[in-house]
Amino acid sequence: GDSTHAEVVSENNFPTGAGLASSASGFAALAVAATEAMELHYSARELSQLARQGSGSAARSIFGGFVEMKRGEKLDGSDVYAIQLKDERYWQLDMLILITAEQEKEIGSTEGMTLTARTSPYYPSWVASSFTD
Repeated sequence: GDSTHAEVVSENNFPTGAGLASSASGFAALAVAATEAMELHYSARELSQLARQGSGSAARSIFGGFVEMKRGEKLDGSDVYAIQLKDERYWQLDMLILITAEQEKEIGSTEGMTLTARTSPYYPSWVASSFTD
């Protein structure tokens, strides 16, 4: 490993923890900045895999446009990556996001998925079907 130290300062104009994937964009930006600072020449797939270590959604945030997550083989998910299917200019889409509250969600994404896994009668079949989706 490299023992280089860095100070990372990240700013985002979307509220963190409000369900708008601001942490995903931050981890994607960190993956790109870190590899460029260390003069590493990562492919888009490698950047996607690196960003995914911070957030599953960050793997998709490496790309613009319409993106697909590709399932890996490793149980820890470290080989999961995203690919871009269509760039951001493919469809002429306009989007408006209205932020009605600045506070964090009552239940965060990780806690929400843990709760779902523990309590939903549909969770096991959802997981089983995800391999064929």
